[in-house]
Amino acid sequence: MKKGFTLAETLITLAVIGVVASLTIPNLVTANNKKLYASALASNVSNIEHVLSSLISKQNLNWLEETDFYEDITSSNLVTKRQSAGELGSYLDISGFGTTAAIAESPGYTEGITGLNGTADNSIMSTGFFYKLKNGALINFETVNNPVTASDNNRLVKQIFVLNIDINGIAKPNKCGRDIFKFAVDTSGKLFPYGGSAYNEYSSEGKWDTGANNLTCPGTGLGYGCAGRLVDNGYVMDY
Repeated sequence: MKKGFTLAETLITLAVIGVVASLTIPNLVTANNKKLYASALASNVSNIEHVLSSLISKQNLNWLEETDFYEDITSSNLVTKRQSAGELGSYLDISGFGTTAAIAESPGYTEGITGLNGTADNSIMSTGFFYKLKNGALINFETVNNPVTASDNNRLVKQIFVLNIDINGIAKPNKCGRDIFKFAVDTSGKLFPYGGSAYNEYSSEGKWDTGANNLTCPGTGLGYGCAGRLVDNGYVMDY
């Protein structure tokens, strides 16, 4: 009667296990990361919307662009602009802020940011004002010079900011659609994800599956519409 395994059989078995692990573990890690990214984005969106609505109600106002926060963050005076961090800091744990990502979170994006298609993206997270949150996120408000005013369904009144959210700060992958997402900020304090269903109703750019090249997710462009796809899918990253 044969007892146990020979050395050759054991080595073959270990080799097979190693091959299977090399094929499955990376997929499991990727799937887990996607869940973590989606969950972190959902949490940050909820928190930021709460903060923006609180800034409005705190001053008994109707719109975000009437608040001290809006006045301070859009000021050309750097000292005044920095005051916006104190106003956000009443509701969020902020560990750093500044006019560049490197000031808010040193040393910044030393290897740059890429789009979902892997090409360099030199526009996102490049202007505006930055806040580093203690939960790991880096958020960036860009002022809209020509605010878009909606005339339908009353869900969006006026876009006054573009908000970029990097859910894990300067940590990799630093890729739009993976850990960096774009939103339109309404003067009501609501966030509208680029490429989402609601965004499509007031923007001529379209939706994440039918819109302009950089809005599609996935696609051949930068993937700005991935925020819309993620929100439309209930924060499930299925791409």
